[in-house]
Amino acid sequence: MIQTISDLLFQIAKKEQESIERQGINHAPTIGAMYEGLTKKLLDFSLPKDLEINIVSGFIEDGSDQMSKQIDCMVVSGEGRKLPYTNEYVFHVKDVIAVIEVKKNLYSAELLSAHALHNSVLKRFDFYATTPDFKTFNTYYAAREFTSLFGELAPNITQRSIRS
Repeated sequence: MIQTISDLLFQIAKKEQESIERQGINHAPTIGAMYEGLTKKLLDFSLPKDLEINIVSGFIEDGSDQMSKQIDCMVVSGEGRKLPYTNEYVFHVKDVIAVIEVKKNLYSAELLSAHALHNSVLKRFDFYATTPDFKTFNTYYAAREFTSLFGELAPNITQRSIRS
């Protein structure tokens, strides 16, 4: 029985996953693209339309000619740069709300890959945090969520090292 939006999204995802599996595709990149498309569809369905945010794939830049690894799914605001001849975008780290790495299975190799991807994003954010533009960035909500999740105050940017 569906009682919450979470239940609804779970049921939709379950049905759509069955649809993907019925296709009989064995080509790993195509299967990955289908699961990424499903994730984007569910996110798009669940997010309020009046927030002016988008769900895209692509890369995150930090203003120093450096980019993250390829991101399966990003929740973004503002205007990114569309890469020619693709459906991929480049967004500045300050315009990225969330990063999602899509995996069909979750084995140690996939976890390590996802960890490396997220570290590449954190490295972009760490660089951005050292620029003058960052001074206008409001970290109140992120710090509040960190505290609610971990039960301690969020570290100051100068208290942590830049990730590799």
